[in-house]
Amino acid sequence: LACSSPEAVLKEVDGEMMEPVEELVIECANEHSGTVIEKLAKRKADMMDFDQSETRSKMVFKIPFRSLLGYRAEFTQDTRGDGVIHS
Repeated sequence: LACSSPEAVLKEVDGEMMEPVEELVIECANEHSGTVIEKLAKRKADMMDFDQSETRSKMVFKIPFRSLLGYRAEFTQDTRGDGVIHS
């Protein structure tokens, strides 16, 4: 048996290509929030909400599914294993 690489399912609606969009919730230390925001902006994510306490930040993004592929490992490195990601 063989598996192919994951890929987003695109669908054509009224002549326009549509792709799935996910809500991504991230919690991390304040010192890592800038890096996370920068990396997700490069992946075409739109920030919907941002809450910051004394030591932690919570961010909510809308992001295309295909942009999430491969991000978890990068996120773990950027937050030094301290961040939590929910999608």
